[in-house]
Amino acid sequence: MRAKSILKTILRVAAYAIAFLFVFLFLAEVGLEAIELWFVTGHDGRVNAVAFSPDGRLVASASADSTVQLWRAAKGSRLRELRGHKQWVMSVAFAPDGTTLASGGEDKTVRLWRVADGRCVRELIGHTNPVAAVAFSPDGSTLATGRLDNSIKLWRTSDGLLLRTLIGHEDFVNCVAFSPDGRTLASGGDDRAVRVWRVADGAPLWRTQIRRETGWGKGSLIVLASAVLAFLIVRGLSRLLRRLFGRAKSRLRTPKALCAALS
Repeated sequence: MRAKSILKTILRVAAYAIAFLFVFLFLAEVGLEAIELWFVTGHDGRVNAVAFSPDGRLVASASADSTVQLWRAAKGSRLRELRGHKQWVMSVAFAPDGTTLASGGEDKTVRLWRVADGRCVRELIGHTNPVAAVAFSPDGSTLATGRLDNSIKLWRTSDGLLLRTLIGHEDFVNCVAFSPDGRTLASGGDDRAVRVWRVADGAPLWRTQIRRETGWGKGSLIVLASAVLAFLIVRGLSRLLRRLFGRAKSRLRTPKALCAALS
């Protein structure tokens, strides 16, 4: 028995040594840069949005820790941290030329950052609710922002001038996107509607119909079916228990009846 335990210990140590050797050879083969991808120090809060730079070299991330982080896409190393928002950063987008980054936050502000040095070059103030979405026009001259007050704002990026406000959604605006030619803007919201607008004057062009659930929607049918199924299961179990206990009682009563008959 003692020899067997010693042999098991030797085999266990040998297995650990072989595993360590394979890990060492793997690290030597792929280098430390690959391992850096696994252990990059990131945000201190949830990440709400990410965006690639137009040349694909950078990744921007917006977080609940009130920061925007810029990362080198090839290695995963952090380039710089952008601080300025007072609350969650909810949206982020690069300008088409890649020199400017826009971010929208729960603090009701939109900030424009210079990518080269991370400096905030402009703060757009005028929102009354958190900014859930930002998007640049294809030429970079206009920035669209979607807000949680059901509206969309269009800004001139050169000087931060508010061009117009688009009203039409019946609930929060969650996303905005320009058409390739920059003439139209699409938006989507919590009201289940997609809307398309003309950028030149903010006129609504079309929208999808809002689907409203009737009294007997899918959710109601699922609840009803679940209730019926639960009723049938309980009823079946109760019948089964009655039969089992009924047979047991009849077996217990039989000897007593037999004794009474004999006496």
